[in-house]
Amino acid sequence: MKEKLPDKPPKHEASEQGYFVKQWSYMLLPSLIFMAANWLYSGDNLIYDPGVYNFFSDRINTEKPETVFVGNSMVAANLNEELFTERTGSPSIKVAVAGTSSAVWYLMIKNQVLIADHKPKHIVVFFRNTYITDPKFRTTGEDIKYMDDYATADEPLLQELTYDNRFVERGMLASLFVSLHTNRERLKRRFINTVKYPPAQWIMGTDRDETDAAVDSAFAWSNMDPDMLTAAQIDEETETDLAAFDFQSRVEKSYLPAMIQLAKDNDVTLSFVRIKRRKVARGIAEPPRLKRYIADLEQYLDENEVNFFDYTYEPSITFDLYDVGDHLKYPEGANVMTELLAEDMMNVLKQE
Repeated sequence: MKEKLPDKPPKHEASEQGYFVKQWSYMLLPSLIFMAANWLYSGDNLIYDPGVYNFFSDRINTEKPETVFVGNSMVAANLNEELFTERTGSPSIKVAVAGTSSAVWYLMIKNQVLIADHKPKHIVVFFRNTYITDPKFRTTGEDIKYMDDYATADEPLLQELTYDNRFVERGMLASLFVSLHTNRERLKRRFINTVKYPPAQWIMGTDRDETDAAVDSAFAWSNMDPDMLTAAQIDEETETDLAAFDFQSRVEKSYLPAMIQLAKDNDVTLSFVRIKRRKVARGIAEPPRLKRYIADLEQYLDENEVNFFDYTYEPSITFDLYDVGDHLKYPEGANVMTELLAEDMMNVLKQE
């Protein structure tokens, strides 16, 4: 008679046990890798400190501007700060990083402009569409590098408005991996920088800022195919979220109130500039919901004693002045925009 073999566990129990072991291993291994990487690359180069990368605050201390323009490439391409200074008598500089939005602008105002020893009298923020009340726009993927550049190690508002809220609905388990999710691009960038900066210094003798300037120059939007860049920008800027146009429900969950409070606390006059978009210059009408949004925004800024300059329907900014996307030709298009803003800002400057 054959010896009776022990009973095998039910098939579904074995599968269940294997499933849980497999799931925990999937979670444990990335966590261990992250902790090891975080240990290897911890320090000032990974978690931003204003004293490590303070290019703009250094410029402010050196050049001592009265007016600082904050934004993305809409500032860089659409404004001639030398002409503005000439017309108004107010020394000015641009604090602009291409591809950024309101989360980074808030950080640049807080950790670059207002941390400088020299305090400017005016901060002017350029924006388009509804992005001034969208705290999550351009804050994921490669864009996390900008938060890395301009955020301190302790940014509760950034976590609240831009990152933490994404994980609330996923429960406690997801919250354990917020740090891993948030820092993965920082780690990636740290590895890239290890390859980029030392060779440039050894071979060419260039420092970090010179290397970045060379890379930015080589891959500048002005060097790209105009038709392809314009198409890509229009596609990216197409707003499909109807809730984004509800200013009243979005404003308190945005960085706008914090920007206003920072300006008041530091006795700085704050202004917002809405640029004219390419499609408006071509005669394409804005949707009614965007007009309602802008009307609510204007009322809100007025109630908070913030200046608002809207050049959307300015006839002197014609279609032939545009380069690619919403960028004006430099200097001819930028000069037109600058003359308009300088004239409006003169009324603000006279009130000092």
